[in-house]
Amino acid sequence: MAATRALKKFVEFESETEAKRIVVAAIDEVAKQLGNTRAVFRKSYIHPAILDGYMEGTLAKSLTDSVVSAYKRNGMRADEAALMRLLRAYHKGR
Repeated sequence: MAATRALKKFVEFESETEAKRIVVAAIDEVAKQLGNTRAVFRKSYIHPAILDGYMEGTLAKSLTDSVVSAYKRNGMRADEAALMRLLRAYHKGR
């Protein structure tokens, strides 16, 4: 969740290089909050769907799409619902 929130602040990017820099900065921010290194956080705590979704531009859609409201009706917060939607879509496509 923390990585999703960190990336949500940077929805738009101009190039793949800029997107990669944003991902690294977001990972560093959250890893520091959790007391981990970037490598440990990336390997153990962040689902690949979050990073793939950000790089592909689908993370932003997942965070704003009206489908989130269906999950929210089940007692989830909006950010939890958005992440659940993203993870389900990721695993359906694999």
